[in-house]
Amino acid sequence: MGLQATIIGAGRTGSRIAAALAKTSLTLTIIDRDCLEESDLTDSPVYGRADLGKMKAEALAKHVGAYGTPICEHLCAQNIDELLEGTRIVLDATDNWHARALVNEWCWKTKTPWIYSGALAAKAMASAITPPQKPCWLCWNAIEPTQVLSCSTSGIDGRAADAAAQKAVEQAQAIAQEKRPELAGKLFFADVGKKVETQTPLVANPECPVCAKGKLPLLNGTETAQLVCGSGQWLFLNVGLKEKVRHYTVQALAAKLGRGATAIESVVQITREKASAIVFPGGRATIRAKDEPAARKLNDEIAERLSA
Repeated sequence: MGLQATIIGAGRTGSRIAAALAKTSLTLTIIDRDCLEESDLTDSPVYGRADLGKMKAEALAKHVGAYGTPICEHLCAQNIDELLEGTRIVLDATDNWHARALVNEWCWKTKTPWIYSGALAAKAMASAITPPQKPCWLCWNAIEPTQVLSCSTSGIDGRAADAAAQKAVEQAQAIAQEKRPELAGKLFFADVGKKVETQTPLVANPECPVCAKGKLPLLNGTETAQLVCGSGQWLFLNVGLKEKVRHYTVQALAAKLGRGATAIESVVQITREKASAIVFPGGRATIRAKDEPAARKLNDEIAERLSA
């Protein structure tokens, strides 16, 4: 078995990274918390209609073969040590600031190299962060955005996902060969529509909480609800439900949730007039609603029914 690499995110970019790295000597762990929806099939070189409703990590691991191990969990401060244990390279293919900031703290603490990559509309970005060398990712992403463009609203050009994935794979292969990655301390940017590519040097922030001052606030924190990719969507971990429902099948979960609940492949979908939810084995829920109070109301109903 080869060097262990962990891909966080099994969407358009992550699936491309996994497909490419599966052809190398690396052993892959694939972490993703979500199931496959119709939008995930657009421009996908990996997924097909038969994968709809399946957990992304499981579907992707099956496609890449024996060297892929799936973890269908939400990566958070409470489980990151366990889920990333043994990994030598972390590849980011997530879609939000919070997840990347958490990975950045863990990688800085453990001195594990990680690769940032992302695609949105026709634009692609990538960088290699190589602790203890500065800058870390937070040096140039210090403030969490209050308004975020997302793949659900802006879409992703498959060529942009290809460009981001290709750069990520190149950096991972360099690290695996104990070479300095091309994008260490640099940011790759491409606009595939305008056929523009640049590499910009990155500068360490002397006031960076992580690499300058050694603070790890996210690793030492606790998550409750989190706004996720796209407007109007919230994630609830519901950790208190895990022991109560961990042995339930999705059919049993749907029966316990009652009105409007339908078992689809690996998850339960709930539809209401003003909100909808996907409930995962273990009780975790992703809820679409007009605002957080409405999302919390539906989640409270889910928690009450599963606790009964």
